[in-house]
Amino acid sequence: MDTQNYKRTLAGSVGAGMGAIMNGSGRTYFILEHKSTSKYHQAGEAQKIIVDQIELGRAASCQVRFDESFETVSRRHAAIEREGENWKLIHLSQANPTLVNGRPINGTYYLQSGDEIQLSVGGPRLGFIVPQGRQALTSSIGMTERMNLFRQQALRPYK
Repeated sequence: MDTQNYKRTLAGSVGAGMGAIMNGSGRTYFILEHKSTSKYHQAGEAQKIIVDQIELGRAASCQVRFDESFETVSRRHAAIEREGENWKLIHLSQANPTLVNGRPINGTYYLQSGDEIQLSVGGPRLGFIVPQGRQALTSSIGMTERMNLFRQQALRPYK
């Protein structure tokens, strides 16, 4: 996929978030485990992602945000997007690499549970985890937490 074709969509954020809240029984989610401490996240923090599309970077509109101390992380560095039952990582930065398991990716990379994402050489690292069994369903997350995740992930880009 040409990263120039990537576009944030209402369906991928707000629509998917509404689906996770209203009809979470058949929807799956993933977890990003932060391996680096930043202003916004502690090392070891597990961030549940319930929407179909997120962006990672320093911009205020990114759902997974890093502070200005990470100078090699671009404003919109990368995105993770659902494609059917799969999750793909899309490299967006024109200045800094996105790495998976220590290797730079070009364009798109299909993620597997256990992969390590790194935003630039020496930048923050994240573990990509897909829960298994019933725990993989958004319905396994309590309604209050799902509402908070919706606010953080589906609405943040549009504030």
